[in-house]
Amino acid sequence: MKKLFGFAALFAALASGLAFVGCSCGNDVLPVVIVVPGDSSTGGGTTTPTTTDTGNGGGQTQSGTDNGSGTSPASTTESNGYTIKVSSGIENGTVTVDKTSAAFGETVSVTVTPTSCYELSIFTVITENKKTVEMHKTENTWTFRMPAHNVTVFAGFAAENGDYTKIRTVEIDSDICCRLYDIVSFGLWPQTAKANDVVVDEDNCETEDHGYFTYYKGSDGKWYVKLSKSEWFKVEPIKWRVLTTNYKGNKLLLAENILIGGIPFSVRKEGWQVNGQTVYPYDYSYSTIRSFLTGSDGEYKDKGFLQTAFTSGQQAAIGGTTDKIFLLGNLQVTTYTYGFVNADTRIRITTDFAKCSGAPQSLVEGYGGTWLLSSKAENGGIECVSYSGGIDKVSVNGKDCGVVPALCLPN
Repeated sequence: MKKLFGFAALFAALASGLAFVGCSCGNDVLPVVIVVPGDSSTGGGTTTPTTTDTGNGGGQTQSGTDNGSGTSPASTTESNGYTIKVSSGIENGTVTVDKTSAAFGETVSVTVTPTSCYELSIFTVITENKKTVEMHKTENTWTFRMPAHNVTVFAGFAAENGDYTKIRTVEIDSDICCRLYDIVSFGLWPQTAKANDVVVDEDNCETEDHGYFTYYKGSDGKWYVKLSKSEWFKVEPIKWRVLTTNYKGNKLLLAENILIGGIPFSVRKEGWQVNGQTVYPYDYSYSTIRSFLTGSDGEYKDKGFLQTAFTSGQQAAIGGTTDKIFLLGNLQVTTYTYGFVNADTRIRITTDFAKCSGAPQSLVEGYGGTWLLSSKAENGGIECVSYSGGIDKVSVNGKDCGVVPALCLPN
Protein backbone atom coordinates (compact mmCIF):
# COMPACT_ATOMS: atom_id res chain seq x y z
CA MET A 1 0.00 0.00 0.00
CA LYS A 2 1.21 3.53 -0.73
CA LYS A 3 2.40 5.75 2.05
CA LEU A 4 -0.16 8.18 3.42
CA PHE A 5 0.89 11.68 3.05
CA GLY A 6 1.72 14.23 5.59
CA PHE A 7 -0.35 14.26 8.73
CA ALA A 8 -3.60 13.77 6.93
CA ALA A 9 -2.65 11.06 4.56
CA LEU A 10 -5.05 12.60 2.34
CA PHE A 11 -6.00 12.33 -1.13
CA ALA A 12 -8.44 10.35 -2.94
CA ALA A 13 -7.27 10.92 -6.40
CA LEU A 14 -9.77 8.77 -8.11
CA ALA A 15 -9.71 11.32 -10.83
CA SER A 16 -10.23 8.80 -13.57
CA GLY A 17 -13.52 7.47 -12.23
CA LEU A 18 -15.76 10.29 -13.26
CA ALA A 19 -17.00 9.07 -16.60
CA PHE A 20 -20.49 7.63 -16.87
CA VAL A 21 -20.44 3.90 -17.37
CA GLY A 22 -23.26 2.03 -19.08
CA CYS A 23 -25.88 4.67 -18.51
CA SER A 24 -26.97 8.06 -19.66
CA CYS A 25 -27.06 10.45 -16.72
CA GLY A 26 -28.30 14.01 -16.61
CA ASN A 27 -26.97 17.18 -15.06
CA ASP A 28 -25.42 16.70 -11.66
CA VAL A 29 -26.25 20.11 -10.26
CA LEU A 30 -28.59 20.46 -7.31
CA PRO A 31 -30.08 23.29 -5.29
CA VAL A 32 -29.23 23.75 -1.63
CA VAL A 33 -31.98 25.56 0.23
CA ILE A 34 -31.04 28.22 2.74
CA VAL A 35 -34.17 29.56 4.38
CA VAL A 36 -34.28 33.32 4.76
CA PRO A 37 -37.10 35.01 6.68
CA GLY A 38 -38.53 37.77 4.56
CA ASP A 39 -37.67 38.52 0.96
CA SER A 40 -35.17 36.10 -0.53
CA SER A 41 -33.12 38.86 -2.05
CA THR A 42 -32.63 40.82 1.14
CA GLY A 43 -31.31 40.30 4.65
CA GLY A 44 -32.54 38.33 7.62
CA GLY A 45 -31.13 35.43 9.54
CA THR A 46 -30.79 32.03 7.97
CA THR A 47 -30.97 28.43 8.94
CA THR A 48 -28.94 25.91 6.98
CA PRO A 49 -30.93 22.73 6.37
CA THR A 50 -29.34 19.35 6.79
CA THR A 51 -27.50 18.09 3.70
CA THR A 52 -27.23 14.33 3.46
CA ASP A 53 -25.21 12.29 1.01
CA THR A 54 -25.95 8.60 1.06
CA GLY A 55 -22.96 7.87 -1.11
CA ASN A 56 -24.55 4.73 -2.48
CA GLY A 57 -26.92 5.97 -5.12
CA GLY A 58 -29.77 7.00 -2.84
CA GLY A 59 -31.84 10.00 -3.81
CA GLN A 60 -35.01 11.86 -3.27
CA THR A 61 -37.43 14.47 -4.41
CA GLN A 62 -41.22 14.80 -4.02
CA SER A 63 -43.20 13.73 -1.05
CA GLY A 64 -46.88 13.61 -0.33
CA THR A 65 -49.10 11.31 -2.31
CA ASP A 66 -46.79 10.93 -5.27
CA ASN A 67 -48.82 10.41 -8.43
CA GLY A 68 -45.80 10.57 -10.71
CA SER A 69 -46.69 14.00 -12.01
CA GLY A 70 -44.44 15.93 -9.63
CA THR A 71 -47.42 17.67 -8.02
CA SER A 72 -47.81 17.97 -4.29
CA PRO A 73 -50.68 18.47 -1.85
CA ALA A 74 -51.93 21.86 -0.77
CA SER A 75 -50.20 23.59 2.13
CA THR A 76 -53.28 24.47 4.13
CA THR A 77 -53.81 22.90 7.54
CA GLU A 78 -56.31 20.06 7.52
CA SER A 79 -58.68 19.26 10.36
CA ASN A 80 -56.73 16.12 11.32
CA GLY A 81 -53.33 17.79 11.62
CA TYR A 82 -50.67 19.73 9.74
CA THR A 83 -49.98 19.24 6.05
CA ILE A 84 -46.90 17.71 4.44
CA LYS A 85 -46.01 19.23 1.10
CA VAL A 86 -43.38 18.06 -1.39
CA SER A 87 -41.25 20.61 -3.19
CA SER A 88 -41.97 21.08 -6.88
CA GLY A 89 -39.33 21.09 -9.59
CA ILE A 90 -37.50 18.00 -8.31
CA GLU A 91 -36.03 15.65 -10.90
CA ASN A 92 -34.20 12.32 -11.23
CA GLY A 93 -35.89 10.51 -8.36
CA THR A 94 -39.01 10.24 -6.25
CA VAL A 95 -39.89 10.71 -2.62
CA THR A 96 -43.05 9.28 -1.12
CA VAL A 97 -44.48 10.07 2.30
CA ASP A 98 -46.78 7.75 4.19
CA LYS A 99 -49.30 10.52 4.87
CA THR A 100 -50.24 13.95 3.57
CA SER A 101 -51.03 15.37 7.00
CA ALA A 102 -50.09 14.47 10.56
CA ALA A 103 -50.84 15.53 14.10
CA PHE A 104 -48.19 17.21 16.25
CA GLY A 105 -45.65 14.61 17.42
CA GLU A 106 -46.79 11.96 14.97
CA THR A 107 -44.06 10.06 13.10
CA VAL A 108 -43.86 10.70 9.36
CA SER A 109 -41.94 8.35 7.04
CA VAL A 110 -40.38 9.46 3.76
CA THR A 111 -39.18 6.84 1.25
CA VAL A 112 -36.53 7.82 -1.28
CA THR A 113 -36.09 6.19 -4.70
CA PRO A 114 -33.48 7.62 -7.10
CA THR A 115 -33.58 7.28 -10.86
CA SER A 116 -30.89 4.99 -12.29
CA CYS A 117 -27.43 6.64 -12.22
CA TYR A 118 -28.47 9.19 -9.60
CA GLU A 119 -27.98 9.52 -5.85
CA LEU A 120 -29.52 11.60 -3.09
CA SER A 121 -27.55 14.77 -2.45
CA ILE A 122 -29.89 17.24 -0.76
CA PHE A 123 -32.69 16.43 1.67
CA THR A 124 -34.36 18.63 4.26
CA VAL A 125 -37.77 19.29 5.80
CA ILE A 126 -38.67 22.91 6.56
CA THR A 127 -41.60 24.29 8.54
CA GLU A 128 -43.73 27.20 7.37
CA ASN A 129 -41.98 29.42 9.96
CA LYS A 130 -38.63 28.67 8.32
CA LYS A 131 -37.21 26.09 10.77
CA THR A 132 -35.56 22.80 9.83
CA VAL A 133 -36.91 19.54 11.22
CA GLU A 134 -34.65 16.89 12.72
CA MET A 135 -34.62 13.71 10.63
CA HIS A 136 -33.50 10.12 11.15
CA LYS A 137 -32.44 7.69 8.43
CA THR A 138 -32.74 3.92 8.03
CA GLU A 139 -31.58 2.63 4.63
CA ASN A 140 -33.68 4.58 2.08
CA THR A 141 -36.35 5.72 4.56
CA TRP A 142 -36.31 8.91 6.58
CA THR A 143 -38.55 9.66 9.56
CA PHE A 144 -39.32 12.82 11.50
CA ARG A 145 -41.70 13.92 14.25
CA MET A 146 -44.38 16.25 12.95
CA PRO A 147 -43.96 19.77 14.35
CA ALA A 148 -46.88 22.06 15.11
CA HIS A 149 -46.59 23.61 11.65
CA ASN A 150 -47.16 22.68 8.02
CA VAL A 151 -43.94 21.39 6.43
CA THR A 152 -42.36 21.17 2.99
CA VAL A 153 -39.95 18.41 1.94
CA PHE A 154 -37.03 19.61 -0.21
CA ALA A 155 -34.86 17.10 -2.05
CA GLY A 156 -32.41 16.83 -4.90
CA PHE A 157 -30.37 14.24 -6.78
CA ALA A 158 -26.89 14.25 -8.31
CA ALA A 159 -25.59 12.02 -11.08
CA GLU A 160 -23.73 9.17 -9.39
CA ASN A 161 -20.01 9.52 -10.14
CA GLY A 162 -21.06 12.23 -12.57
CA ASP A 163 -18.65 14.66 -14.15
CA TYR A 164 -19.26 18.39 -14.21
CA THR A 165 -21.24 19.56 -17.20
CA LYS A 166 -22.86 22.92 -16.62
CA ILE A 167 -24.56 24.90 -13.89
CA ARG A 168 -28.34 24.80 -13.79
CA THR A 169 -30.58 26.79 -11.46
CA VAL A 170 -33.67 25.03 -10.15
CA GLU A 171 -36.59 27.06 -8.89
CA ILE A 172 -38.14 25.51 -5.81
CA ASP A 173 -41.46 26.42 -4.26
CA SER A 174 -41.68 30.13 -4.83
CA ASP A 175 -44.31 30.33 -2.09
CA ILE A 176 -41.57 29.76 0.49
CA CYS A 177 -38.89 32.46 0.77
CA CYS A 178 -35.63 30.66 0.08
CA ARG A 179 -32.11 31.48 -0.89
CA LEU A 180 -31.08 28.94 -3.52
CA TYR A 181 -27.62 27.58 -4.19
CA ASP A 182 -26.53 25.23 -6.90
CA ILE A 183 -24.52 22.18 -5.91
CA VAL A 184 -22.01 20.69 -8.36
CA SER A 185 -20.52 17.19 -8.19
CA PHE A 186 -16.93 17.58 -9.41
CA GLY A 187 -13.94 15.39 -8.63
CA LEU A 188 -13.70 12.44 -6.24
CA TRP A 189 -12.57 12.10 -2.64
CA PRO A 190 -12.83 9.55 0.22
CA GLN A 191 -15.60 10.70 2.54
CA THR A 192 -17.95 8.17 4.16
CA ALA A 193 -16.77 5.38 6.46
CA LYS A 194 -17.16 1.90 5.03
CA ALA A 195 -20.40 0.15 5.98
CA ASN A 196 -20.02 -2.91 8.20
CA ASP A 197 -21.49 -5.24 5.59
CA VAL A 198 -18.91 -4.23 2.96
CA VAL A 199 -15.76 -6.34 2.77
CA VAL A 200 -12.44 -5.08 1.41
CA ASP A 201 -9.97 -7.92 0.90
CA GLU A 202 -6.84 -5.86 0.38
CA ASP A 203 -4.69 -8.90 -0.43
CA ASN A 204 -6.91 -10.20 -3.23
CA CYS A 205 -9.18 -7.39 -4.47
CA GLU A 206 -8.74 -5.15 -7.49
CA THR A 207 -6.55 -2.12 -6.79
CA GLU A 208 -5.58 1.13 -8.50
CA ASP A 209 -2.92 3.66 -7.59
CA HIS A 210 -4.02 7.29 -7.42
CA GLY A 211 -1.70 9.95 -6.08
CA TYR A 212 -0.59 9.02 -2.58
CA PHE A 213 -3.16 6.31 -2.16
CA THR A 214 -3.85 2.81 -3.30
CA TYR A 215 -7.56 2.32 -3.95
CA TYR A 216 -9.19 -1.01 -3.17
CA LYS A 217 -12.37 -2.38 -4.70
CA GLY A 218 -14.91 -3.36 -2.05
CA SER A 219 -17.45 -6.16 -2.19
CA ASP A 220 -20.07 -3.56 -3.20
CA GLY A 221 -18.06 -2.63 -6.30
CA LYS A 222 -17.02 0.77 -4.90
CA TRP A 223 -13.51 2.11 -4.35
CA TYR A 224 -12.15 2.52 -0.82
CA VAL A 225 -9.14 4.18 0.78
CA LYS A 226 -7.44 2.84 3.90
CA LEU A 227 -6.39 5.64 6.23
CA SER A 228 -5.23 3.62 9.22
CA LYS A 229 -4.82 -0.03 10.10
CA SER A 230 -8.56 -0.67 10.07
CA GLU A 231 -10.29 2.51 8.86
CA TRP A 232 -11.71 2.42 5.32
CA PHE A 233 -13.51 5.24 3.49
CA LYS A 234 -15.59 5.19 0.33
CA VAL A 235 -14.44 7.34 -2.58
CA GLU A 236 -17.34 9.61 -3.56
CA PRO A 237 -18.07 12.67 -5.72
CA ILE A 238 -17.10 15.97 -4.11
CA LYS A 239 -20.04 18.33 -3.66
CA TRP A 240 -19.35 22.03 -4.28
CA ARG A 241 -21.60 24.99 -3.56
CA VAL A 242 -21.75 27.73 -6.21
CA LEU A 243 -21.26 30.96 -4.26
CA THR A 244 -21.45 33.29 -7.24
CA THR A 245 -21.31 33.24 -11.02
CA ASN A 246 -19.42 36.54 -11.12
CA TYR A 247 -16.05 35.95 -9.44
CA LYS A 248 -13.52 37.42 -11.85
CA GLY A 249 -15.89 36.37 -14.62
CA ASN A 250 -16.18 32.78 -13.36
CA LYS A 251 -18.22 30.65 -11.01
CA LEU A 252 -16.76 30.49 -7.50
CA LEU A 253 -17.26 27.07 -5.87
CA LEU A 254 -16.71 26.11 -2.24
CA ALA A 255 -16.65 22.52 -1.00
CA GLU A 256 -19.88 21.72 0.81
CA ASN A 257 -18.09 19.81 3.58
CA ILE A 258 -14.81 19.78 5.45
CA LEU A 259 -12.87 17.25 3.39
CA ILE A 260 -9.63 16.66 5.29
CA GLY A 261 -7.80 17.56 8.48
CA GLY A 262 -4.41 17.31 10.10
CA ILE A 263 -2.60 19.77 7.81
CA PRO A 264 -1.18 22.89 9.49
CA PHE A 265 -1.30 26.26 7.79
CA SER A 266 2.50 26.18 7.96
CA VAL A 267 5.06 23.77 9.36
CA ARG A 268 7.49 26.66 9.91
CA LYS A 269 7.62 28.57 13.19
CA GLU A 270 9.94 31.42 12.23
CA GLY A 271 10.60 33.62 9.23
CA TRP A 272 13.00 32.54 6.48
CA GLN A 273 14.66 34.01 3.44
CA VAL A 274 13.26 33.70 -0.08
CA ASN A 275 15.14 35.51 -2.84
CA GLY A 276 16.70 37.85 -0.31
CA GLN A 277 13.43 38.71 1.42
CA THR A 278 12.09 37.49 4.76
CA VAL A 279 8.80 35.62 4.61
CA TYR A 280 6.78 34.44 7.59
CA PRO A 281 4.72 31.35 8.47
CA TYR A 282 1.44 33.28 8.16
CA ASP A 283 2.21 34.23 4.54
CA TYR A 284 -0.26 32.16 2.50
CA SER A 285 1.94 32.35 -0.60
CA TYR A 286 4.60 30.21 1.11
CA SER A 287 2.33 28.14 3.33
CA THR A 288 2.14 24.38 3.71
CA ILE A 289 -1.59 24.44 3.09
CA ARG A 290 -1.14 26.18 -0.26
CA SER A 291 1.43 23.58 -1.30
CA PHE A 292 -1.01 20.86 -0.30
CA LEU A 293 -3.88 22.34 -2.29
CA THR A 294 -1.94 23.16 -5.44
CA GLY A 295 0.79 20.50 -5.44
CA SER A 296 3.26 23.31 -6.08
CA ASP A 297 6.33 22.18 -4.15
CA GLY A 298 7.88 20.21 -1.36
CA GLU A 299 6.21 17.07 -0.08
CA TYR A 300 3.17 17.71 -2.24
CA LYS A 301 4.97 18.51 -5.50
CA ASP A 302 2.64 17.39 -8.32
CA LYS A 303 0.70 15.29 -5.79
CA GLY A 304 -1.54 17.87 -4.17
CA PHE A 305 -5.29 18.05 -3.91
CA LEU A 306 -5.51 19.44 -7.45
CA GLN A 307 -3.64 16.56 -9.05
CA THR A 308 -5.22 13.80 -7.01
CA ALA A 309 -8.90 14.75 -6.89
CA PHE A 310 -9.36 15.65 -10.55
CA THR A 311 -8.67 14.21 -13.97
CA SER A 312 -6.28 16.09 -16.25
CA GLY A 313 -9.28 17.34 -18.22
CA GLN A 314 -10.95 18.64 -15.09
CA GLN A 315 -7.72 20.32 -13.99
CA ALA A 316 -7.62 22.12 -17.32
CA ALA A 317 -11.22 23.32 -16.83
CA ILE A 318 -10.44 24.88 -13.45
CA GLY A 319 -9.19 28.45 -13.76
CA GLY A 320 -9.82 32.13 -13.29
CA THR A 321 -7.38 32.57 -10.41
CA THR A 322 -3.61 32.35 -9.89
CA ASP A 323 -4.05 29.07 -7.98
CA LYS A 324 -6.54 26.56 -9.32
CA ILE A 325 -7.34 25.42 -5.75
CA PHE A 326 -7.29 27.86 -2.83
CA LEU A 327 -8.75 28.81 0.54
CA LEU A 328 -11.28 31.59 1.00
CA GLY A 329 -10.33 34.54 3.17
CA ASN A 330 -12.22 36.65 5.67
CA LEU A 331 -13.55 38.93 2.93
CA GLN A 332 -15.15 36.09 0.97
CA VAL A 333 -16.74 34.30 3.96
CA THR A 334 -18.36 37.52 5.14
CA THR A 335 -19.72 38.52 1.74
CA TYR A 336 -23.50 38.71 1.90
CA THR A 337 -24.03 38.13 -1.81
CA TYR A 338 -22.20 34.81 -1.49
CA GLY A 339 -24.84 33.73 1.02
CA PHE A 340 -22.75 34.31 4.15
CA VAL A 341 -25.34 36.47 5.89
CA ASN A 342 -24.56 35.27 9.41
CA ALA A 343 -22.54 32.67 11.33
CA ASP A 344 -24.98 29.84 10.64
CA THR A 345 -24.37 30.07 6.91
CA ARG A 346 -20.64 29.42 7.38
CA ILE A 347 -21.07 26.15 9.29
CA ARG A 348 -19.58 23.14 7.51
CA ILE A 349 -19.89 19.50 8.56
CA THR A 350 -16.82 17.26 8.81
CA THR A 351 -16.80 14.08 6.71
CA ASP A 352 -15.87 10.74 8.27
CA PHE A 353 -12.58 10.77 6.39
CA ALA A 354 -11.76 14.28 7.58
CA LYS A 355 -12.48 13.34 11.20
CA CYS A 356 -10.16 10.36 10.97
CA SER A 357 -7.42 12.51 9.46
CA GLY A 358 -7.58 15.05 12.27
CA ALA A 359 -10.40 17.53 11.58
CA PRO A 360 -12.66 18.18 14.59
CA GLN A 361 -16.47 18.12 14.60
CA SER A 362 -18.62 19.64 17.33
CA LEU A 363 -20.99 17.36 19.21
CA VAL A 364 -23.41 20.26 19.69
CA GLU A 365 -26.45 19.82 17.45
CA GLY A 366 -26.40 22.19 14.51
CA TYR A 367 -22.69 22.98 14.82
CA GLY A 368 -19.95 21.85 12.48
CA GLY A 369 -16.17 21.71 12.45
CA THR A 370 -13.49 24.39 12.29
CA TRP A 371 -11.94 25.19 8.92
CA LEU A 372 -8.99 27.28 7.83
CA LEU A 373 -9.06 30.61 6.02
CA SER A 374 -6.19 32.16 4.11
CA SER A 375 -6.22 35.44 6.07
CA LYS A 376 -3.88 36.40 8.92
CA ALA A 377 -5.48 37.18 12.28
CA GLU A 378 -4.94 40.68 13.71
CA ASN A 379 -3.14 39.57 16.88
CA GLY A 380 -1.19 36.69 15.41
CA GLY A 381 -2.17 33.32 14.06
CA ILE A 382 -4.46 32.49 11.17
CA GLU A 383 -8.17 33.11 10.87
CA CYS A 384 -10.59 30.21 10.74
CA VAL A 385 -14.31 29.52 10.84
CA SER A 386 -15.34 28.10 14.20
CA TYR A 387 -17.74 25.27 15.07
CA SER A 388 -20.61 27.76 15.30
CA GLY A 389 -19.68 29.64 12.13
CA GLY A 390 -18.01 32.61 13.76
CA ILE A 391 -14.61 33.97 12.70
CA ASP A 392 -11.91 32.78 15.11
CA LYS A 393 -8.15 32.25 15.01
CA VAL A 394 -5.78 29.31 15.38
CA SER A 395 -2.05 28.80 15.62
CA VAL A 396 -0.15 28.91 12.34
CA ASN A 397 1.32 25.50 13.20
CA GLY A 398 -1.87 23.94 14.57
CA LYS A 399 -3.29 20.78 13.05
CA ASP A 400 -6.76 20.99 14.59
CA CYS A 401 -8.57 22.67 11.70
CA GLY A 402 -10.20 21.16 8.66
CA VAL A 403 -9.84 22.22 5.04
CA VAL A 404 -12.65 23.44 2.77
CA PRO A 405 -11.13 24.03 -0.68
CA ALA A 406 -12.42 26.53 -3.22
CA LEU A 407 -12.05 26.71 -7.01
CA CYS A 408 -13.37 28.50 -10.07
CA LEU A 409 -15.04 27.08 -13.17
CA PRO A 410 -15.94 28.97 -16.33
CA ASN A 411 -19.44 30.25 -16.99
